[in-house]
Amino acid sequence: MNDMSRLLTDLSNLSVRLNQESDALTDLVARFETVLCDLKLGVEVSLQKPISSEVWVDEKNHVEGVTKTHLGFCKGDQGWGLYVWKSEHDEATPDTERHLRDASRDDRIAAVEHFPALLKAMKEQAEEVIGELQRVNKSTNFPATFAEIAREALKR
Repeated sequence: MNDMSRLLTDLSNLSVRLNQESDALTDLVARFETVLCDLKLGVEVSLQKPISSEVWVDEKNHVEGVTKTHLGFCKGDQGWGLYVWKSEHDEATPDTERHLRDASRDDRIAAVEHFPALLKAMKEQAEEVIGELQRVNKSTNFPATFAEIAREALKR
């Protein structure tokens, strides 16, 4: 077997392993997203810290810009789910989001490493929303039932 044949065989074997691992990563992302969606929290969260950054330099090695990749759980074009988006500013607001499960392997790897931070942010956001709801519910003096509404209307 010549060098090229051996290298092609090795590369073919690596391709099988790489695709198996990549499929396992995609499955992990999909299962995590399903768990989050099934919670039905209805809270949107974007991590302020990017999950990755890519520095662009010119031929003289001067920085021309930075593209940052952000992660969030939100209601995007394809419904509730995990999304990533790129920005060239210091904004964590999505301009064009992409479902995480459809993102590049590099973005999926980076995102998984940030899942604990995302869960923490989601918990904090849910607690904040609960506090706001409790405040509004306590400050609003609506009758509790339709019967009470009818009684109040009849009194007038």
